[in-house]
Amino acid sequence: MGRLFFGNHLISLVYYEDLERICQEVRGYSERGVDQFQQEYRIVAKDGTVRWIDDRVVVERNAEGEVTHYQGIVIDITERKRVEEALRQSRNLLQTVLDTIPARVFWKDRHSRYLGCNRPFALDTGVDSPDEMVGRDDYQMGWWEQADLYRSDDKQVLESGKSKLDYEEPQATPDGRHIWLRTSKVPLRDADGVIFGILGTYQDITAHKQAEEAIRRTNRQLRMLSDCNQALIRTTDEMELLTTICTIVVQEGGYRMAWVGYAEQDASKTIRPIAHAGFEDGYLQYLNITWVDDERGLGPMGTAIRTGRPSLVQNIASDSRFAPWRAEAAKRDYAAACALPLTASDQIFGALGIYSSLPDAFGAEEIDLLSELANDLAFGIAVLRARLERERADAALKESEFFLRRSQEVGDLGSYYFDARTGTWVSSEKLDQIFGVDDAFPKTTSGWIELVHPDHKEEMRQHLTDHVLTQHNKFDKEYRIVRRDDGHERWVHSLGELEFDESGVPIRMIGTIQDITQRKRAEEALRASEALLAKTTADAPAMIYQFLLRPDGTSCFPYASAWCWDMFGVLPEVLRESAAPLVDLILPEDRPGFEESVARSARTLEPWRHEYRLRSARGDIVWHQGISRPERQADGSILWSGIFFDTTERKRTEEELQRYREHLEELVAERTAELRQAMTQLVQAEKLAALGHLVAGVAHELNTPLGNARTVAGALGEHLGEFAAAVESGVLRRSQVDAFLKRGWEAVDLLERNTARAADLIGHFKQVTVDQSSARRRRFDLRQTVEELLATLRPQFKHTAHRIELDIPAGLELDSYPGPLEQVVTNLVTNSLIHGFAGIEAGLIRIGAVLLGSDRVQLDYADDGIGIPETILKRIFEPFFTTRLGQGGSGLGLYIVYNLVTGVLGGTVRVCGKPGHGTVFTFVLPRTAPIR
Repeated sequence: MGRLFFGNHLISLVYYEDLERICQEVRGYSERGVDQFQQEYRIVAKDGTVRWIDDRVVVERNAEGEVTHYQGIVIDITERKRVEEALRQSRNLLQTVLDTIPARVFWKDRHSRYLGCNRPFALDTGVDSPDEMVGRDDYQMGWWEQADLYRSDDKQVLESGKSKLDYEEPQATPDGRHIWLRTSKVPLRDADGVIFGILGTYQDITAHKQAEEAIRRTNRQLRMLSDCNQALIRTTDEMELLTTICTIVVQEGGYRMAWVGYAEQDASKTIRPIAHAGFEDGYLQYLNITWVDDERGLGPMGTAIRTGRPSLVQNIASDSRFAPWRAEAAKRDYAAACALPLTASDQIFGALGIYSSLPDAFGAEEIDLLSELANDLAFGIAVLRARLERERADAALKESEFFLRRSQEVGDLGSYYFDARTGTWVSSEKLDQIFGVDDAFPKTTSGWIELVHPDHKEEMRQHLTDHVLTQHNKFDKEYRIVRRDDGHERWVHSLGELEFDESGVPIRMIGTIQDITQRKRAEEALRASEALLAKTTADAPAMIYQFLLRPDGTSCFPYASAWCWDMFGVLPEVLRESAAPLVDLILPEDRPGFEESVARSARTLEPWRHEYRLRSARGDIVWHQGISRPERQADGSILWSGIFFDTTERKRTEEELQRYREHLEELVAERTAELRQAMTQLVQAEKLAALGHLVAGVAHELNTPLGNARTVAGALGEHLGEFAAAVESGVLRRSQVDAFLKRGWEAVDLLERNTARAADLIGHFKQVTVDQSSARRRRFDLRQTVEELLATLRPQFKHTAHRIELDIPAGLELDSYPGPLEQVVTNLVTNSLIHGFAGIEAGLIRIGAVLLGSDRVQLDYADDGIGIPETILKRIFEPFFTTRLGQGGSGLGLYIVYNLVTGVLGGTVRVCGKPGHGTVFTFVLPRTAPIR
């Protein structure tokens, strides 16, 4: 197709709607000096069809800048324009469809930027046109709360390539509303299947969610009411009921916290928390609310109690009535609260408070249901209180009946009821037991009279007719009866009261009858005892008395036996008025001590015992001793009951005995001096005997090795003489030399063994007398020391099956002498090997230690050897005592052990053992040895 700008012919082909636009654009290019430009326009072809062309032009200019000519190319783009138009129409159709469907539709690129959306989506986001959404993301839209959630969903679909369908998520609208969306997201792929974005749809299901929430809340509340009604039926304790209801409200109703408060009737009209459930965390202690019309009574609880109607605070954060408690409520996530009054018998006694973590949580229907719950709770409390009061009354009645029955049983008290109009009697079980009657007994007036003892029967009739019926309405009489069942006589005390009608005719009599047989016997015994006491005190050589000291300081003897005159020369009648006559008889030097002892006994109420002298009315000085016990009386006075003894003869005897004791002491001193002299002589004799025993033991022990050595030396001398003679004679033979050498070696061996034995014995003897102060003292670990010692003794066990077990705790330190202690253990081990395990192939030695307090340790040494016979158990620590005399035993091992333990180590030793059951040595040692 040719150029349009080279002639009118070409220009005439341009579609008339585009011609003016093209001319204006060309003039504009020329004026701006544009060298290149491109235009799209329509032309009318020869066949009359309209076609679209793309005209691209290059302008050439001369040196002066004038346009010389144009070069260009024209491309037919009719088909492309047709496709673009179809695409535009398709897009418009799609946009129209998207704008009319009820769902919100959007699509994003891989970076979660919006590529487009339908108009409902744009309107939801607060923009006027879907085009305004292109290139923006969720953060730029201001959706800060949900942007991360949306981007996470986008990323999941883009990375997995899988659709995410029909899931619910919240969204905040531009106007501040919170809505719920049901969303689906699918990946968008290009022609090659590469994911380049996502397509999403969502529907506003807020109304649906609200309906579901309303249904759930209604179901929760109905379930809550059902559970509360069951609790009202089952629970029998008020506190348990309140706690259970609060728990159900929180758990089933889904509320944050619930509590019950009772309205106190004090001056401040406070509301006392009784029970609660849910997240409370000390909130109720902080409340300090009242039901007065003031700042601390304007909350929902105070208002509900004061007005008797439900009180709501739908938004705690903004409601001024909740200002005093707002900060604490916010800490516990309380957003709304309601209070419902608890009413019983038209009296408001408290309220049920319910807190929610959501604002505006309480609707009208919900308040109706909660009010019904509060009414049921109040009714349940009233029922429980009535039941409790009835149970208390029943218990009190049963207790009263039990007390009455038991008191009648304990006091042998029976009761009766007599109907004078009908003549019938009703008697208690105890009364029937007193009279010995049963149900067959005719309970009539004459029947009861017949059981009265013959000696009292007429007196009873006369008392009834002449006294009770005519003069008084009370019956009070003691008399005897004869039991019907066994015929025994019993004393009874009858008390009764007769009631009359207005005309003076008897109606009924109610009374009690008590078995007083024991009391009567006691009274008789008391009279006999008083008579015996009077006779005894009249004849006794002592004064039995009661001495009374009044609060005002005056005193008297309320009772003084007849011996008063014989002891003091004062009549009892005089002492009943005042105690001064008797006190005046006490010698002046003994009177202060007497008065002080009485005052001390009055202060402490301790038994009084005092001895003093007085000058009797006859003029002689006598010793008296008083013994009594004080008791404080109701008026504050002190009463002593006791006895006075005449101790003059005893004092005289004591003085004689004292003189005899003084003489006896002189005799004892003389005999003691003689005894000490005899003991000194005896000790000297024992020392000499011990020395003799020691010398004899030493001589006995040394005699054998030294005697053997002397004999061997003599025999060796004879052999040496014979050998010397043979040498001098020149006839010495080889056999003689061999014989001489053999006998010589045998003699030398015997000499070495016997002299070594003698040296060992002398070493033991030296250990007996060695100065123990040479032992070195230091701090050491007991277990470590014993282990080291046993390591040195191990060769002695090398060829035996004997073994040692050690049970000493580590870290047990002693400040003592380890050398003597090692010697003790060595001697004991040696003793077990030589004596204890004689004839035993495998013996066991146990060495253990335990702490005794903080300053002592007990060391136990035990073997399971042949044991020690009881006959020699007390002699094992004696020097030179041994059961293997002449067989290698010196008799000094245990003697050295005893001396070391009780001496340098400062401890004690105890031994026990039985034949066949081994031996046990127990040592108690101080952890710090005594200073030597």
